Amino acid sequence: MSTLSVRQHYLERYAEPEAQELWRSDSALSQIGQGVKELFVLPAYDERIDVLSSFLEMPAHQNLLSIWVLNAPHPVVDKTKARLRTQKTLEHFTKSLQAKEISSRLYLAQVSQNHQVLI
Repeated sequence: MSTLSVRQHYLERYAEPEAQELWRSDSALSQIGQGVKELFVLPAYDERIDVLSSFLEMPAHQNLLSIWVLNAPHPVVDKTKARLRTQKTLEHFTKSLQAKEISSRLYLAQVSQNHQVLI
């Protein structure tokens, strides 16, 4: 199975619509994964901002792409304030990192010369 077909298989079965949109796009954004030497995926739900901030300090010796997946159950299921706190976390990082909105729920930030964060 080729790399492309593995990616396509994953996208079709598991990826959220915004991830499918990103990787199927003909735009330059579909090239985000090009040249990446290190990849870090961070699933997060109701995490403290200071804890997540520590991941911005990761040493990036060569092109590191951090993908932060801020999860939240559907509002009908989640009746706690955890979903709201996760939304505030998203707002904090998109603002503090000056992240560029690349679709309705995807943001890209350049943390350092060798480190990008896709939220």
